[in-house]
Amino acid sequence: MLGGDLLSLFVEPLERLGLDYMVTGSVASMLYGEPRLTNDVDLVLDLPPPDAPRLWAAFSSSDFYCPPEDEHRP
Repeated sequence: MLGGDLLSLFVEPLERLGLDYMVTGSVASMLYGEPRLTNDVDLVLDLPPPDAPRLWAAFSSSDFYCPPEDEHRP
C-alpha cells in the first residue's frame, strides 16, 4: 500500500468523525517535503474521552486491532 493510501485508511474515518489530528513522522515528510521510504503512519489525535467509543466504532475489528474497552482508560 502506498503512503497516501495508507494515510487515507486512517484519516478518512477521523475526518468523518470530525476529530482533530495531525500527521507526523516520515509520511508527513513525504507528503510535505523530502520523499523517503516508510511502511507506517504516525498520527497524533486529540481525543476527548467521550469521543472514544465513536473512534473504536469507526475502525472495523476485523481489519484493525482495538484493545478491550477497559484497556482504553488510563
